[in-house]
Amino acid sequence: MNYYFSTVELENIKKLYLSGMSSQEIKDTLELPHTVRSIQRRVKAMGITRPVGDAFRNAIARGRVKWAFKENKKHRTNMGTRMRYQILSRDGFKCVSCGATAETSQLEVDHINSDTTDNREENLQTLCHDCNVGKYHSGV
Repeated sequence: MNYYFSTVELENIKKLYLSGMSSQEIKDTLELPHTVRSIQRRVKAMGITRPVGDAFRNAIARGRVKWAFKENKKHRTNMGTRMRYQILSRDGFKCVSCGATAETSQLEVDHINSDTTDNREENLQTLCHDCNVGKYHSGV
């Protein structure tokens, strides 16, 4: 494999990199026999860098990364240790699904309707770690 870049290749690489292309896109566009990593090293050796933010914006603009900012996203709220203890106590310190205790499994307080901002007592239940993970993966 040819590890040397010609002067024309270097100029084209520089021009394309400054236009926002990634090293992979440059390799594909110019049909270079070099690895993506060798192109990255050469760009760095030329002293050309771009901030991470610019690289991320370029990736979004070119469709390499999908990004959607969600303004109305609900954020998890702390329910507090008192509320956790009340739920664990109410459920007898046992998993309501399989009956596991704190001696056999880690108990967790789970949101029944999956809304992590809804900390009403009727929306909370005690589950062991396995049941809680199983509920999450089963889509219930």
